[in-house]
Amino acid sequence: MNNMSKKQEIIGLIDADLLDNGTRHPNLVLLKLAGFFQDNGIPFELILDPQANTLHYTRIYLSCVFTFTKLPELYIRSKGTPEEKKFKCGGTGFYANEVINEANSIISKKSCVSRETQIPTFFHITNSIGARFQNCG
Repeated sequence: MNNMSKKQEIIGLIDADLLDNGTRHPNLVLLKLAGFFQDNGIPFELILDPQANTLHYTRIYLSCVFTFTKLPELYIRSKGTPEEKKFKCGGTGFYANEVINEANSIISKKSCVSRETQIPTFFHITNSIGARFQNCG
């Protein structure tokens, strides 16, 4: 088989938050992947069309930071097809929902403060910062 007939491997990168009405927050995972691919001469593209044809990609990394982000049509369309195997999905937008579902099941089994009304505690942080400032004087 000569190089002309060999299919070029290309990786697709998808920032789901960017495709769903944009974001001001850069996706660190995709930035690191892009840097790795570029440094190692691996061809990749940032997919900017939520309905793009994914057939020419050998692998697609889909990252989502926010839980409210809608997944792109091209990913939804791939579900249940051989194309779905190309996708590697990750990010807090995926995993946070799993953690929230697990937390909800724990809450329903015993009397707890719900996560909707839970107030974050910064006690360990503020005590640490306060001690550092007291020692500066």
